[in-house]
Amino acid sequence: MNVMNDDFETLIKENKILIFDGISPPPIAKEIYDTFCKLGAHTTFLNPSQFKKSKTYKIERSFIRLTKKKEYYYHPKYTKDVSRAIRKISPDIILVVGFSYSHINRKTLLKLKKELGFKLFLWDTESGNMLSNIKKLDFYLKNEIPLYDRVFSFSKSLTTYMNGLGHENVSFLPYGLNPIEQDTGEKKSNDLLFVCTPNIRRLHFLEKLKNHDLKVHGKYWKRYTSIMSKQLSEKMSYEDIWSKELYKLVARSKIILNINSHLWSSFESGVNLRIFETLALKGFLLTDYCEELNDVFKLGHEIETFKTSEEMIDKIDYYLKHDNERKQIAKNGHARFMKDYTWEARLKLFAKQLQTAKP
Repeated sequence: MNVMNDDFETLIKENKILIFDGISPPPIAKEIYDTFCKLGAHTTFLNPSQFKKSKTYKIERSFIRLTKKKEYYYHPKYTKDVSRAIRKISPDIILVVGFSYSHINRKTLLKLKKELGFKLFLWDTESGNMLSNIKKLDFYLKNEIPLYDRVFSFSKSLTTYMNGLGHENVSFLPYGLNPIEQDTGEKKSNDLLFVCTPNIRRLHFLEKLKNHDLKVHGKYWKRYTSIMSKQLSEKMSYEDIWSKELYKLVARSKIILNINSHLWSSFESGVNLRIFETLALKGFLLTDYCEELNDVFKLGHEIETFKTSEEMIDKIDYYLKHDNERKQIAKNGHARFMKDYTWEARLKLFAKQLQTAKP
Protein backbone atom coordinates (compact mmCIF):
# COMPACT_ATOMS: atom_id res chain seq x y z
CA MET A 1 0.00 0.00 0.00
CA ASN A 2 1.47 3.31 -1.11
CA VAL A 3 0.22 5.57 1.72
CA MET A 4 3.52 7.46 2.12
CA ASN A 5 3.76 8.63 -1.51
CA ASP A 6 4.07 12.43 -1.70
CA ASP A 7 2.12 12.59 -4.94
CA PHE A 8 -1.62 12.75 -4.20
CA GLU A 9 -2.59 11.55 -7.65
CA THR A 10 -0.35 8.51 -7.28
CA LEU A 11 -1.73 7.84 -3.82
CA ILE A 12 -5.34 7.58 -4.90
CA LYS A 13 -4.64 5.75 -8.14
CA GLU A 14 -2.42 3.04 -6.64
CA ASN A 15 -4.81 2.06 -3.83
CA LYS A 16 -8.24 0.49 -3.86
CA ILE A 17 -10.40 2.62 -1.58
CA LEU A 18 -13.63 1.47 0.04
CA ILE A 19 -16.03 4.12 1.38
CA PHE A 20 -18.07 2.56 4.18
CA ASP A 21 -21.29 4.53 4.78
CA GLY A 22 -22.14 4.19 8.45
CA ILE A 23 -24.62 7.08 8.73
CA SER A 24 -26.99 7.17 5.75
CA PRO A 25 -29.38 8.87 4.88
CA PRO A 26 -27.11 11.94 5.32
CA PRO A 27 -25.17 11.96 2.02
CA ILE A 28 -21.66 12.62 3.36
CA ALA A 29 -20.21 9.20 2.51
CA LYS A 30 -21.78 9.16 -0.95
CA GLU A 31 -20.35 12.60 -1.72
CA ILE A 32 -16.89 11.48 -0.59
CA TYR A 33 -17.19 8.43 -2.85
CA ASP A 34 -18.31 10.54 -5.84
CA THR A 35 -15.38 12.92 -5.33
CA PHE A 36 -12.81 10.14 -5.10
CA CYS A 37 -14.23 8.73 -8.35
CA LYS A 38 -14.01 12.15 -9.97
CA LEU A 39 -10.36 12.39 -8.93
CA GLY A 40 -9.62 9.09 -10.64
CA ALA A 41 -9.40 6.81 -7.60
CA HIS A 42 -10.27 3.12 -7.73
CA THR A 43 -13.14 3.47 -5.28
CA THR A 44 -16.04 1.31 -4.12
CA PHE A 45 -19.05 2.37 -2.07
CA LEU A 46 -20.61 0.16 0.62
CA ASN A 47 -23.80 1.04 2.46
CA PRO A 48 -24.39 -1.74 5.02
CA SER A 49 -28.08 -0.91 5.35
CA GLN A 50 -28.59 -2.33 1.85
CA PHE A 51 -28.35 -5.77 3.47
CA LYS A 52 -31.07 -7.51 5.43
CA LYS A 53 -30.51 -7.90 9.15
CA SER A 54 -29.43 -11.40 10.15
CA LYS A 55 -32.34 -13.72 10.91
CA THR A 56 -31.17 -14.18 14.48
CA TYR A 57 -30.49 -10.47 15.09
CA LYS A 58 -33.61 -9.73 17.18
CA ILE A 59 -33.21 -12.92 19.22
CA GLU A 60 -29.54 -12.26 19.94
CA ARG A 61 -30.24 -8.62 20.75
CA SER A 62 -33.06 -9.56 23.14
CA PHE A 63 -30.81 -12.14 24.85
CA ILE A 64 -28.07 -9.57 25.37
CA ARG A 65 -30.66 -7.13 26.73
CA LEU A 66 -31.93 -9.76 29.19
CA THR A 67 -28.41 -10.42 30.43
CA LYS A 68 -28.27 -6.68 31.20
CA LYS A 69 -25.10 -6.06 29.28
CA LYS A 70 -24.79 -2.33 28.73
CA GLU A 71 -23.74 -2.84 25.10
CA TYR A 72 -26.97 -4.64 24.06
CA TYR A 73 -27.96 -1.92 21.58
CA TYR A 74 -24.66 -2.22 19.72
CA HIS A 75 -25.20 -5.74 18.47
CA PRO A 76 -24.15 -5.52 14.79
CA LYS A 77 -26.81 -6.12 12.16
CA TYR A 78 -24.95 -7.18 9.02
CA THR A 79 -21.68 -8.86 10.01
CA LYS A 80 -21.76 -11.78 7.54
CA ASP A 81 -22.86 -9.76 4.50
CA VAL A 82 -20.50 -6.86 5.23
CA SER A 83 -17.49 -9.13 5.80
CA ARG A 84 -18.31 -11.02 2.59
CA ALA A 85 -18.47 -7.72 0.68
CA ILE A 86 -15.15 -6.51 2.13
CA ARG A 87 -13.42 -9.76 1.17
CA LYS A 88 -14.79 -9.50 -2.36
CA ILE A 89 -13.59 -5.91 -2.76
CA SER A 90 -10.24 -6.58 -1.01
CA PRO A 91 -9.45 -2.87 -0.48
CA ASP A 92 -6.14 -1.24 0.46
CA ILE A 93 -7.91 1.53 2.37
CA ILE A 94 -11.28 1.54 4.12
CA LEU A 95 -12.68 4.93 5.10
CA VAL A 96 -15.63 4.55 7.47
CA VAL A 97 -17.91 7.58 7.69
CA GLY A 98 -19.71 7.78 11.05
CA PHE A 99 -19.13 4.39 12.71
CA SER A 100 -18.94 0.67 12.03
CA TYR A 101 -20.03 -0.80 15.38
CA SER A 102 -23.73 -1.28 14.62
CA HIS A 103 -22.99 -2.83 11.20
CA ILE A 104 -20.16 -5.32 11.68
CA ASN A 105 -18.75 -7.14 14.69
CA ARG A 106 -15.57 -5.49 15.98
CA LYS A 107 -13.60 -8.75 16.19
CA THR A 108 -14.63 -9.67 12.65
CA LEU A 109 -13.46 -6.31 11.32
CA LEU A 110 -10.10 -6.64 13.08
CA LYS A 111 -9.72 -10.18 11.70
CA LEU A 112 -10.44 -8.91 8.16
CA LYS A 113 -7.95 -6.08 8.65
CA LYS A 114 -5.22 -8.54 9.57
CA GLU A 115 -6.19 -11.01 6.85
CA LEU A 116 -6.47 -8.52 3.96
CA GLY A 117 -3.88 -6.00 5.15
CA PHE A 118 -5.96 -2.86 4.59
CA LYS A 119 -5.56 0.42 6.46
CA LEU A 120 -8.66 1.49 8.37
CA PHE A 121 -9.69 5.14 8.80
CA LEU A 122 -12.70 6.88 10.33
CA TRP A 123 -14.26 10.24 9.55
CA ASP A 124 -15.90 10.90 12.91
CA THR A 125 -19.19 12.69 12.29
CA GLU A 126 -21.07 11.28 15.29
CA SER A 127 -19.25 11.81 18.59
CA GLY A 128 -20.99 15.16 19.10
CA ASN A 129 -24.37 13.42 18.86
CA MET A 130 -23.39 11.00 21.63
CA LEU A 131 -22.76 13.61 24.32
CA SER A 132 -26.20 13.06 25.88
CA ASN A 133 -25.68 9.30 26.27
CA ILE A 134 -22.79 8.41 28.55
CA LYS A 135 -22.96 4.67 27.82
CA LYS A 136 -22.98 5.28 24.10
CA LEU A 137 -20.08 7.72 24.23
CA ASP A 138 -18.10 5.43 26.54
CA PHE A 139 -18.62 2.50 24.17
CA TYR A 140 -17.67 4.61 21.15
CA LEU A 141 -14.46 5.86 22.76
CA LYS A 142 -13.36 2.50 24.14
CA ASN A 143 -14.42 0.19 21.32
CA GLU A 144 -14.79 2.17 18.08
CA ILE A 145 -12.04 4.80 18.12
CA PRO A 146 -9.16 2.36 18.90
CA LEU A 147 -10.02 0.25 15.81
CA TYR A 148 -8.60 2.79 13.38
CA ASP A 149 -5.16 3.66 12.11
CA ARG A 150 -6.35 7.25 12.07
CA VAL A 151 -9.53 9.10 13.05
CA PHE A 152 -10.48 12.45 11.53
CA SER A 153 -12.96 14.41 13.66
CA PHE A 154 -15.28 17.21 12.54
CA SER A 155 -14.69 18.98 15.90
CA LYS A 156 -11.48 20.51 17.23
CA SER A 157 -12.75 20.54 20.83
CA LEU A 158 -13.78 16.88 20.67
CA THR A 159 -10.43 16.05 19.07
CA THR A 160 -8.66 17.71 22.00
CA TYR A 161 -10.89 15.83 24.43
CA MET A 162 -10.18 12.45 22.81
CA ASN A 163 -6.43 13.19 22.61
CA GLY A 164 -6.54 13.96 26.32
CA LEU A 165 -8.01 10.51 26.98
CA GLY A 166 -5.03 8.92 25.24
CA HIS A 167 -6.50 8.56 21.74
CA GLU A 168 -3.53 10.01 19.88
CA ASN A 169 -4.84 8.65 16.58
CA VAL A 170 -7.50 11.41 16.41
CA SER A 171 -6.95 14.67 14.47
CA PHE A 172 -9.13 17.61 13.48
CA LEU A 173 -10.46 17.68 9.91
CA PRO A 174 -13.71 19.61 9.31
CA TYR A 175 -16.41 18.59 6.87
CA GLY A 176 -16.60 19.37 3.20
CA LEU A 177 -19.38 19.41 0.65
CA ASN A 178 -19.70 19.17 -3.10
CA PRO A 179 -20.48 22.42 -4.93
CA ILE A 180 -24.23 22.69 -5.37
CA GLU A 181 -25.95 23.74 -8.57
CA GLN A 182 -28.32 26.59 -7.86
CA ASP A 183 -31.37 28.11 -9.45
CA THR A 184 -30.18 31.66 -9.84
CA GLY A 185 -33.78 32.74 -10.40
CA GLU A 186 -34.80 31.87 -6.83
CA LYS A 187 -36.00 34.94 -4.95
CA LYS A 188 -35.37 35.46 -1.23
CA SER A 189 -39.00 34.95 -0.27
CA ASN A 190 -38.55 34.50 3.49
CA ASP A 191 -36.27 36.02 6.11
CA LEU A 192 -35.19 33.17 8.36
CA LEU A 193 -34.77 29.41 7.96
CA PHE A 194 -33.93 26.85 10.62
CA VAL A 195 -33.77 23.12 9.82
CA CYS A 196 -32.80 20.73 12.59
CA THR A 197 -33.95 18.24 15.21
CA PRO A 198 -35.46 19.82 18.34
CA ASN A 199 -34.10 20.38 21.81
CA ILE A 200 -34.88 22.76 24.65
CA ARG A 201 -32.04 25.18 23.88
CA ARG A 202 -33.18 25.54 20.28
CA LEU A 203 -36.77 26.02 21.40
CA HIS A 204 -35.65 28.80 23.74
CA PHE A 205 -33.88 30.66 20.91
CA LEU A 206 -36.70 30.14 18.42
CA GLU A 207 -39.33 31.45 20.83
CA LYS A 208 -37.45 34.76 20.72
CA LEU A 209 -38.11 34.80 16.96
CA LYS A 210 -41.81 33.90 16.95
CA ASN A 211 -42.74 37.34 15.65
CA HIS A 212 -40.21 37.21 12.81
CA ASP A 213 -40.68 35.78 9.31
CA LEU A 214 -39.35 32.35 10.27
CA LYS A 215 -39.63 28.85 8.79
CA VAL A 216 -38.68 25.78 10.86
CA HIS A 217 -38.43 22.19 9.54
CA GLY A 218 -38.02 18.93 11.48
CA LYS A 219 -40.47 16.10 12.08
CA TYR A 220 -39.71 15.69 15.78
CA TRP A 221 -40.69 19.26 16.63
CA LYS A 222 -44.23 17.91 16.94
CA ARG A 223 -43.24 16.40 20.29
CA TYR A 224 -42.60 19.91 21.61
CA THR A 225 -45.93 21.50 20.73
CA SER A 226 -47.22 21.26 24.31
CA ILE A 227 -44.44 23.59 25.50
CA MET A 228 -44.41 25.80 22.41
CA SER A 229 -46.19 29.10 21.83
CA LYS A 230 -48.99 29.17 19.29
CA GLN A 231 -47.09 31.77 17.24
CA LEU A 232 -44.05 29.51 16.93
CA SER A 233 -46.07 26.36 16.21
CA GLU A 234 -47.61 28.14 13.21
CA LYS A 235 -44.12 28.49 11.72
CA MET A 236 -43.36 24.75 11.96
CA SER A 237 -43.27 22.18 9.15
CA TYR A 238 -43.16 18.77 10.79
CA GLU A 239 -40.98 17.02 8.26
CA ASP A 240 -37.31 16.28 7.71
CA ILE A 241 -35.79 17.62 4.52
CA TRP A 242 -32.54 16.67 2.79
CA SER A 243 -30.60 17.47 -0.36
CA LYS A 244 -32.59 19.21 -3.12
CA GLU A 245 -35.58 20.13 -0.95
CA LEU A 246 -33.27 21.63 1.65
CA TYR A 247 -31.20 23.45 -0.95
CA LYS A 248 -34.28 25.11 -2.43
CA LEU A 249 -35.32 26.41 0.98
CA VAL A 250 -31.81 27.72 1.69
CA ALA A 251 -31.74 29.50 -1.66
CA ARG A 252 -35.06 31.23 -0.85
CA SER A 253 -33.99 32.43 2.62
CA LYS A 254 -32.13 35.61 3.52
CA ILE A 255 -30.61 34.24 6.74
CA ILE A 256 -29.88 30.60 7.60
CA LEU A 257 -29.80 29.99 11.34
CA ASN A 258 -27.57 27.38 12.97
CA ILE A 259 -28.38 26.82 16.66
CA ASN A 260 -26.46 24.04 18.36
CA SER A 261 -27.66 21.83 21.19
CA HIS A 262 -26.69 22.72 24.76
CA LEU A 263 -24.34 19.72 24.80
CA TRP A 264 -22.40 20.87 21.72
CA SER A 265 -22.25 24.37 23.22
CA SER A 266 -20.97 23.01 26.53
CA PHE A 267 -18.17 21.30 24.57
CA GLU A 268 -17.44 24.58 22.76
CA SER A 269 -18.10 22.83 19.46
CA GLY A 270 -20.26 23.72 16.49
CA VAL A 271 -18.62 23.17 13.09
CA ASN A 272 -21.49 21.12 11.68
CA LEU A 273 -22.66 20.26 8.17
CA ARG A 274 -25.29 23.04 7.99
CA ILE A 275 -22.49 25.61 7.86
CA PHE A 276 -21.01 24.13 4.70
CA GLU A 277 -24.39 23.53 3.07
CA THR A 278 -25.25 27.21 3.54
CA LEU A 279 -21.97 28.50 2.13
CA ALA A 280 -22.09 26.08 -0.80
CA LEU A 281 -25.43 27.69 -1.71
CA LYS A 282 -24.11 31.26 -1.33
CA GLY A 283 -26.33 31.67 1.72
CA PHE A 284 -25.81 34.02 4.65
CA LEU A 285 -25.06 32.00 7.79
CA LEU A 286 -25.74 33.14 11.35
CA THR A 287 -24.48 30.52 13.79
CA ASP A 288 -23.59 29.92 17.42
CA TYR A 289 -20.13 31.21 18.28
CA CYS A 290 -17.53 28.62 19.22
CA GLU A 291 -13.78 29.06 19.39
CA GLU A 292 -13.03 26.39 16.80
CA LEU A 293 -14.88 28.40 14.13
CA ASN A 294 -11.89 30.77 14.14
CA ASP A 295 -9.77 27.94 12.71
CA VAL A 296 -12.19 27.40 9.85
CA PHE A 297 -13.59 30.81 8.80
CA LYS A 298 -13.01 34.52 9.16
CA LEU A 299 -15.84 35.58 11.46
CA GLY A 300 -17.78 38.69 10.49
CA HIS A 301 -16.33 38.46 6.99
CA GLU A 302 -17.33 34.99 5.73
CA ILE A 303 -19.95 34.00 8.31
CA GLU A 304 -21.64 35.72 11.25
CA THR A 305 -21.98 34.44 14.81
CA PHE A 306 -23.87 35.13 18.03
CA LYS A 307 -23.28 34.26 21.69
CA THR A 308 -26.68 35.08 23.20
CA SER A 309 -30.29 35.14 22.04
CA GLU A 310 -30.24 38.94 22.32
CA GLU A 311 -27.18 39.18 20.06
CA MET A 312 -28.86 36.77 17.63
CA ILE A 313 -31.93 39.02 17.38
CA ASP A 314 -29.80 42.18 17.03
CA LYS A 315 -27.79 40.66 14.16
CA ILE A 316 -30.89 39.29 12.43
CA ASP A 317 -32.56 42.70 12.52
CA TYR A 318 -29.37 44.43 11.39
CA TYR A 319 -28.66 42.20 8.41
CA LEU A 320 -32.28 42.16 7.27
CA LYS A 321 -31.99 45.94 6.99
CA HIS A 322 -28.54 45.92 5.37
CA ASP A 323 -28.88 43.77 2.26
CA ASN A 324 -25.55 44.72 0.70
CA GLU A 325 -23.52 43.77 3.80
CA ARG A 326 -25.42 40.50 4.14
CA LYS A 327 -24.89 39.64 0.48
CA GLN A 328 -21.17 40.50 0.64
CA ILE A 329 -20.59 38.22 3.63
CA ALA A 330 -22.49 35.43 1.83
CA LYS A 331 -20.30 36.01 -1.25
CA ASN A 332 -17.12 35.91 0.84
CA GLY A 333 -18.26 32.73 2.58
CA HIS A 334 -18.98 31.02 -0.71
CA ALA A 335 -15.56 31.98 -2.08
CA ARG A 336 -13.87 30.52 1.02
CA PHE A 337 -15.94 27.35 0.69
CA MET A 338 -14.94 26.91 -2.96
CA LYS A 339 -11.26 27.42 -2.07
CA ASP A 340 -10.95 25.21 1.02
CA TYR A 341 -14.09 23.20 1.78
CA THR A 342 -15.22 21.38 -1.32
CA TRP A 343 -14.84 17.62 -0.91
CA GLU A 344 -12.05 17.74 -3.46
CA ALA A 345 -10.07 20.15 -1.27
CA ARG A 346 -10.93 18.20 1.88
CA LEU A 347 -9.88 14.85 0.45
CA LYS A 348 -6.54 16.21 -0.72
CA LEU A 349 -5.93 17.38 2.84
CA PHE A 350 -7.14 13.98 4.07
CA ALA A 351 -4.55 12.31 1.86
CA LYS A 352 -1.79 14.52 3.27
CA GLN A 353 -2.83 13.55 6.80
CA LEU A 354 -2.68 9.88 5.81
CA GLN A 355 0.95 10.41 4.89
CA THR A 356 1.74 11.62 8.42
CA ALA A 357 -0.47 9.06 10.22
CA LYS A 358 1.33 6.94 12.77
CA PRO A 359 1.31 3.21 11.95
